Amino acid sequence: MNALLLLTGVLALLWLLGVWLARHLQGLVLLLTGSTRLATLVFDLLVLPGVVLHEISHALMALLLGVRVVRIELFRFRRLADPRQGEVVVARVDPLRMSLIGAAPLFAGLLLLALLVQRLLPDAGVRGLTLVQLGPMLADARSLLVLYLLFAIANTMFPSAADRQAWWTIAAVAALIIGLLWLLDVRPALPPAWIAQVSAVANRLVAALTPVIVVDLAVLALVLVLEALVGRVRGRRVVYRL
Repeated sequence: MNALLLLTGVLALLWLLGVWLARHLQGLVLLLTGSTRLATLVFDLLVLPGVVLHEISHALMALLLGVRVVRIELFRFRRLADPRQGEVVVARVDPLRMSLIGAAPLFAGLLLLALLVQRLLPDAGVRGLTLVQLGPMLADARSLLVLYLLFAIANTMFPSAADRQAWWTIAAVAALIIGLLWLLDVRPALPPAWIAQVSAVANRLVAALTPVIVVDLAVLALVLVLEALVGRVRGRRVVYRL
Protein backbone atom coordinates (compact mmCIF):
# COMPACT_ATOMS: atom_id res chain seq x y z
CA MET A 1 0.00 0.00 0.00
CA ASN A 2 2.84 2.40 -0.81
CA ALA A 3 0.42 4.43 -2.95
CA LEU A 4 -1.83 5.06 0.05
CA LEU A 5 1.12 6.18 2.16
CA LEU A 6 2.20 8.55 -0.60
CA LEU A 7 -1.33 9.94 -0.91
CA THR A 8 -1.45 10.47 2.86
CA GLY A 9 1.83 12.39 2.70
CA VAL A 10 0.61 14.52 -0.20
CA LEU A 11 -2.63 15.37 1.61
CA ALA A 12 -0.70 16.23 4.77
CA LEU A 13 1.57 18.55 2.77
CA LEU A 14 -1.41 20.17 1.09
CA TRP A 15 -3.09 20.73 4.46
CA LEU A 16 0.12 22.24 5.88
CA LEU A 17 0.47 24.55 2.88
CA GLY A 18 -3.12 25.65 3.42
CA VAL A 19 -2.39 26.54 7.04
CA TRP A 20 0.70 28.55 6.07
CA LEU A 21 -1.13 30.31 3.24
CA ALA A 22 -4.04 31.28 5.48
CA ARG A 23 -1.68 32.72 8.08
CA HIS A 24 0.65 34.61 5.78
CA LEU A 25 -2.01 35.95 3.42
CA GLN A 26 -3.81 37.42 6.40
CA GLY A 27 -0.49 38.61 7.81
CA LEU A 28 0.30 40.42 4.55
CA VAL A 29 -3.07 42.19 4.51
CA LEU A 30 -2.63 43.05 8.19
CA LEU A 31 0.72 44.70 7.44
CA LEU A 32 -0.83 46.64 4.54
CA THR A 33 -3.99 47.80 6.34
CA GLY A 34 -3.34 47.47 10.05
CA SER A 35 -6.79 45.90 10.42
CA THR A 36 -7.35 42.32 11.61
CA ARG A 37 -10.94 42.61 10.40
CA LEU A 38 -9.82 43.39 6.85
CA ALA A 39 -7.18 40.66 6.99
CA THR A 40 -9.76 37.95 7.69
CA LEU A 41 -12.29 39.53 5.30
CA VAL A 42 -9.88 39.52 2.36
CA PHE A 43 -8.92 35.90 2.93
CA ASP A 44 -12.55 34.83 3.34
CA LEU A 45 -13.47 36.47 0.05
CA LEU A 46 -10.43 34.99 -1.67
CA VAL A 47 -11.46 31.39 -0.89
CA LEU A 48 -15.22 31.96 -1.20
CA PRO A 49 -15.81 29.33 -3.96
CA GLY A 50 -14.12 26.70 -1.83
CA VAL A 51 -16.17 27.63 1.24
CA VAL A 52 -19.42 27.35 -0.72
CA LEU A 53 -18.37 23.94 -2.09
CA HIS A 54 -17.40 22.83 1.42
CA GLU A 55 -20.81 23.59 2.90
CA ILE A 56 -22.82 22.31 -0.08
CA SER A 57 -20.89 19.03 0.14
CA HIS A 58 -21.99 18.58 3.75
CA ALA A 59 -25.61 19.23 2.83
CA LEU A 60 -25.65 16.95 -0.23
CA MET A 61 -24.05 14.06 1.67
CA ALA A 62 -26.60 14.48 4.46
CA LEU A 63 -29.46 14.33 1.96
CA LEU A 64 -27.97 11.26 0.26
CA LEU A 65 -27.74 9.50 3.63
CA GLY A 66 -31.29 10.45 4.62
CA VAL A 67 -30.23 12.91 7.32
CA ARG A 68 -32.31 16.05 7.87
CA VAL A 69 -30.56 19.34 7.15
CA VAL A 70 -31.58 21.83 9.84
CA ARG A 71 -29.79 24.94 8.58
CA ILE A 72 -27.45 25.94 5.77
CA GLU A 73 -25.24 29.01 5.83
CA LEU A 74 -23.01 28.93 2.77
CA PHE A 75 -20.81 31.85 3.76
CA ARG A 76 -20.33 34.06 6.77
CA PHE A 77 -17.71 36.62 7.64
CA ARG A 78 -15.79 35.34 10.62
CA ARG A 79 -16.43 36.93 13.98
CA LEU A 80 -14.27 37.27 17.07
CA ALA A 81 -13.64 33.81 18.58
CA ASP A 82 -15.73 32.24 15.79
CA PRO A 83 -13.54 30.96 12.94
CA ARG A 84 -16.40 29.47 10.91
CA GLN A 85 -16.69 30.67 7.32
CA GLY A 86 -19.93 28.78 6.75
CA GLU A 87 -22.12 26.27 8.54
CA VAL A 88 -24.39 23.33 7.84
CA VAL A 89 -26.35 21.98 10.79
CA VAL A 90 -27.80 18.48 10.45
CA ALA A 91 -29.84 16.25 12.74
CA ARG A 92 -27.70 14.10 15.04
CA VAL A 93 -27.52 10.52 13.80
CA ASP A 94 -25.18 7.54 14.11
CA PRO A 95 -21.38 8.16 14.07
CA LEU A 96 -20.90 6.47 10.69
CA ARG A 97 -23.21 8.83 8.84
CA MET A 98 -21.93 11.83 10.79
CA SER A 99 -18.37 10.85 9.80
CA LEU A 100 -19.31 10.63 6.12
CA ILE A 101 -21.08 13.98 6.26
CA GLY A 102 -18.01 15.51 7.90
CA ALA A 103 -15.68 14.05 5.27
CA ALA A 104 -17.85 15.09 2.30
CA PRO A 105 -15.91 18.31 1.50
CA LEU A 106 -12.68 16.29 1.14
CA PHE A 107 -14.34 13.81 -1.23
CA ALA A 108 -15.90 16.57 -3.32
CA GLY A 109 -12.74 18.66 -3.27
CA LEU A 110 -10.54 15.82 -4.51
CA LEU A 111 -12.96 15.04 -7.32
CA LEU A 112 -13.19 18.65 -8.49
CA LEU A 113 -9.44 19.19 -8.21
CA ALA A 114 -8.85 16.17 -10.43
CA LEU A 115 -11.34 17.49 -13.00
CA LEU A 116 -9.85 21.00 -12.93
CA VAL A 117 -6.31 19.69 -13.36
CA GLN A 118 -7.48 17.64 -16.34
CA ARG A 119 -9.03 20.82 -17.76
CA LEU A 120 -5.83 22.76 -17.15
CA LEU A 121 -3.46 20.12 -18.55
CA PRO A 122 -5.42 17.94 -20.99
CA ASP A 123 -2.38 17.00 -23.07
CA ALA A 124 0.63 17.34 -20.79
CA GLY A 125 -0.80 15.06 -18.12
CA VAL A 126 -1.37 15.85 -14.48
CA ARG A 127 2.35 15.65 -13.68
CA GLY A 128 3.24 18.19 -16.33
CA LEU A 129 2.81 21.43 -14.38
CA THR A 130 5.95 23.13 -13.07
CA LEU A 131 6.61 26.56 -11.61
CA VAL A 132 8.11 27.62 -14.95
CA GLN A 133 4.89 26.71 -16.76
CA LEU A 134 2.78 28.88 -14.48
CA GLY A 135 3.95 32.11 -16.14
CA PRO A 136 2.22 31.67 -19.53
CA MET A 137 -0.93 30.42 -17.80
CA LEU A 138 -1.26 33.70 -15.90
CA ALA A 139 -1.71 35.49 -19.24
CA ASP A 140 -4.67 33.29 -20.22
CA ALA A 141 -7.98 34.19 -18.57
CA ARG A 142 -9.39 30.64 -18.55
CA SER A 143 -6.21 29.09 -17.19
CA LEU A 144 -6.00 31.82 -14.56
CA LEU A 145 -9.57 31.06 -13.48
CA VAL A 146 -8.78 27.35 -13.18
CA LEU A 147 -5.65 28.11 -11.15
CA TYR A 148 -7.70 30.33 -8.84
CA LEU A 149 -10.32 27.61 -8.34
CA LEU A 150 -7.57 25.08 -7.62
CA PHE A 151 -6.25 27.40 -4.94
CA ALA A 152 -9.66 28.19 -3.40
CA ILE A 153 -10.86 24.57 -3.27
CA ALA A 154 -7.58 23.02 -2.11
CA ASN A 155 -7.37 25.41 0.84
CA THR A 156 -10.93 24.88 2.09
CA MET A 157 -11.67 21.20 1.41
CA PHE A 158 -10.22 19.73 4.60
CA PRO A 159 -12.78 18.90 7.32
CA SER A 160 -12.81 21.21 10.32
CA ALA A 161 -12.51 20.09 13.94
CA ALA A 162 -16.31 20.03 14.19
CA ASP A 163 -16.51 17.92 11.01
CA ARG A 164 -14.11 15.40 12.54
CA GLN A 165 -15.90 14.93 15.87
CA ALA A 166 -17.52 11.60 14.94
CA TRP A 167 -14.30 10.24 13.43
CA TRP A 168 -12.92 9.33 16.85
CA THR A 169 -15.83 6.96 17.50
CA ILE A 170 -15.34 5.23 14.17
CA ALA A 171 -11.57 5.02 14.74
CA ALA A 172 -12.09 3.54 18.22
CA VAL A 173 -14.50 0.89 16.91
CA ALA A 174 -12.15 0.03 14.03
CA ALA A 175 -9.20 -0.24 16.41
CA LEU A 176 -11.24 -2.50 18.70
CA ILE A 177 -12.20 -4.80 15.83
CA ILE A 178 -8.63 -4.96 14.55
CA GLY A 179 -7.37 -5.68 18.06
CA LEU A 180 -9.86 -8.52 18.55
CA LEU A 181 -8.96 -10.05 15.20
CA TRP A 182 -5.28 -9.83 16.10
CA LEU A 183 -5.88 -11.57 19.44
CA LEU A 184 -7.86 -14.28 17.67
CA ASP A 185 -5.02 -14.67 15.16
CA VAL A 186 -7.32 -13.78 12.29
CA ARG A 187 -5.51 -12.09 9.40
CA PRO A 188 -8.08 -11.18 6.73
CA ALA A 189 -6.52 -10.20 3.41
CA LEU A 190 -7.99 -8.08 0.65
CA PRO A 191 -8.23 -9.66 -2.80
CA PRO A 192 -5.26 -8.66 -4.99
CA ALA A 193 -7.63 -7.08 -7.50
CA TRP A 194 -9.00 -4.77 -4.79
CA ILE A 195 -5.50 -3.80 -3.68
CA ALA A 196 -4.52 -3.01 -7.27
CA GLN A 197 -7.63 -0.87 -7.75
CA VAL A 198 -7.07 1.07 -4.53
CA SER A 199 -3.44 1.66 -5.45
CA ALA A 200 -4.43 2.88 -8.93
CA VAL A 201 -6.94 5.36 -7.49
CA ALA A 202 -4.38 6.58 -4.94
CA ASN A 203 -1.79 7.09 -7.68
CA ARG A 204 -4.25 9.07 -9.79
CA LEU A 205 -5.10 11.29 -6.83
CA VAL A 206 -1.41 11.90 -6.11
CA ALA A 207 -0.89 12.85 -9.75
CA ALA A 208 -3.90 15.18 -9.67
CA LEU A 209 -2.76 16.89 -6.46
CA THR A 210 0.81 17.48 -7.61
CA PRO A 211 -0.08 20.56 -9.74
CA VAL A 212 -2.19 21.89 -6.84
CA ILE A 213 0.85 21.73 -4.58
CA VAL A 214 2.85 23.59 -7.23
CA VAL A 215 0.22 26.35 -7.31
CA ASP A 216 0.17 26.62 -3.51
CA LEU A 217 3.97 26.75 -3.35
CA ALA A 218 4.08 29.52 -5.97
CA VAL A 219 1.44 31.59 -4.13
CA LEU A 220 3.11 31.00 -0.76
CA ALA A 221 6.52 32.05 -2.09
CA LEU A 222 5.04 35.26 -3.53
CA VAL A 223 3.17 36.05 -0.31
CA LEU A 224 6.27 35.48 1.85
CA VAL A 225 8.36 37.78 -0.34
CA LEU A 226 5.68 40.51 -0.29
CA GLU A 227 5.22 40.11 3.46
CA ALA A 228 8.96 40.55 4.04
CA LEU A 229 9.15 43.60 1.76
CA VAL A 230 6.08 45.31 3.24
CA GLY A 231 7.27 44.55 6.76
CA ARG A 232 10.68 46.07 6.03
CA VAL A 233 9.16 49.20 4.47
CA ARG A 234 6.70 49.71 7.31
CA GLY A 235 9.11 48.66 10.04
CA ARG A 236 6.72 46.01 11.35
CA ARG A 237 6.36 42.27 11.41
CA VAL A 238 3.59 39.84 12.21
CA VAL A 239 4.12 37.40 15.09
CA TYR A 240 2.25 34.14 14.50
CA ARG A 241 1.03 31.91 17.28
CA LEU A 242 1.86 28.21 17.07
